[in-house]
Amino acid sequence: MFEDIRGDLEDHVLPLMRDIVEDTQKLLRQEFALAKVEVREDAKRARDVLGYLVAASFFLGISAVLFSVALSHLFVEAFPHLSLWQGYLAVALLSGAAGAILMRIVAKKSRKIRIFPEQTTSTLRESAQWMQDQASM
Repeated sequence: MFEDIRGDLEDHVLPLMRDIVEDTQKLLRQEFALAKVEVREDAKRARDVLGYLVAASFFLGISAVLFSVALSHLFVEAFPHLSLWQGYLAVALLSGAAGAILMRIVAKKSRKIRIFPEQTTSTLRESAQWMQDQASM
């Protein structure tokens, strides 16, 4: 009797188990390859966004400084009772408010950048669930 069980085990079950292990290894290699591709794509998108942000910040910075100086002097001329430092303070407060609004916009847009590869994570979960289902059969 034990010989029959051992024979069945060697003839049917062990090759089946080997196939399951090989398929699982192959699936995991494919999942990691997909994760690599997704991470590269997301990193490229993030790099592009960062490049535009740096360039825009540079030009906006130059513009803001020159505009602030001109606006401060305009305040002092329009309101002769203000001193120059008060004109600069008024412009600094307005610029700070505008900067805060722009930073909120950047924060909102940066939320769209994914850190973890969503597709791979989803398929890994599905694969894990499938393996659990197969093991429980």
